[in-house]
Amino acid sequence: MRLTDGHIQLAPTDLGPHLECAHATACARAFALGAGPGPAGGGDYQELIRTKGDLHEARVLARLREAGIDIVEIPRTDEPEQAQELTLRAMRAGAQAIAQATFVRDGWSGRADILERVDTPTALGGWGYEAVDAKLARNEALPHHVLQLGVYSEWIAQVQGVPPRHMHLELGSGRRETIVVADVAAYVRHARARLRAAVTDAPPTEPVRCSHCAVCGFRKRCETWWFEHDDLNQVAGLRRDQAIALRHAGVPTLTELAQSPDELVVADLAPRALEDLRHQAQLQLQARRDKTLPFDLRPAEERRGLGRLPAPDPADI
Repeated sequence: MRLTDGHIQLAPTDLGPHLECAHATACARAFALGAGPGPAGGGDYQELIRTKGDLHEARVLARLREAGIDIVEIPRTDEPEQAQELTLRAMRAGAQAIAQATFVRDGWSGRADILERVDTPTALGGWGYEAVDAKLARNEALPHHVLQLGVYSEWIAQVQGVPPRHMHLELGSGRRETIVVADVAAYVRHARARLRAAVTDAPPTEPVRCSHCAVCGFRKRCETWWFEHDDLNQVAGLRRDQAIALRHAGVPTLTELAQSPDELVVADLAPRALEDLRHQAQLQLQARRDKTLPFDLRPAEERRGLGRLPAPDPADI
C-alpha cells in the first residue's frame, strides 16, 4: 500500500493481512497518508524468510531454464508503469515465460513471479498466459496465496481478453499445486472489494491479537496499545473467542479479570477455564505491580509434561 498521485495504490499482498486483521490495514493506510508511524523492521526471522523465498523462486526459474524454456525477466524499477509496458510487450511477443511480470490496474499494482505461456487462443494470438507464484509453504496453498494469484489472473484476463483457466503455486516441497481460476474468482473479487472499502471508508478499528501478529510490522504499536489499555489480549493463553466472551460479560481488562468475583459466570466459557484465566491474570497483575515473577509449582502428573520423557539413559547428552 502506497500513496501515488494523491491516491492510495493497493497491492495483492495487502489482501492477506486485511483478511487476518482489519487494524493492520488501518495502520498501513495511516502510514501511506503520512498520518501514522511506519512498520518496524521484521528482524532476523523476516529477513531469513525473504532470503529463503528469493532462493526458492530462483530454483523454480532454474528448473524452467533446464527444461529449455526461454524466460524474459522484467527488471525491478521504481516506475511500475515502465515495467508494465515491458511485460505487455513480452506477452504480445509470445514469450515462453515472463518473470516479475508487472501490472498497474485501477488503483492496484503488483508483480507476479512468473507468467507461463499456454496454447490457447486469446486476443494475443494462438497463446495466452497463466500465473505462477513460488511460495515456501510445503504442503498446500494458503488463502492469501490464492488471493494474490487470483488478482494476477484478473489482470492477465484484461490483457488477453480471455480469463486464464488455471493458476499455479510452486510449493517449497517442490510440488506444483494447480487451481481453477473460475473456482475462486468470486472470492477474489469480494476480497478486493472489502479491502478497497476499508481503505476508502476508513472505519474505526482496534488491535486484536491474531495469527498475523507474528509477521506484522505494526505489532509493537499494538502491544503498546494493549498495555496502555490493560487489554485482555495480554493474558497469557487467552484465546480470541474467550476474550470476546469476557468482554460481553463486562470484563474488558486484565485487571478486571484478575479482580473478578469467584461467582462470575461467563456464557460460552467453562467455569474451570474461567478460573484458570482469572488466576493467570492475577499472576500477571502481581508481576506488574511488584516487579517480580510469581509462579505456581504444579504437582507432577504421570505421563504428562516432563513425565512423558523416556527414562534416563547413560547415552543421554
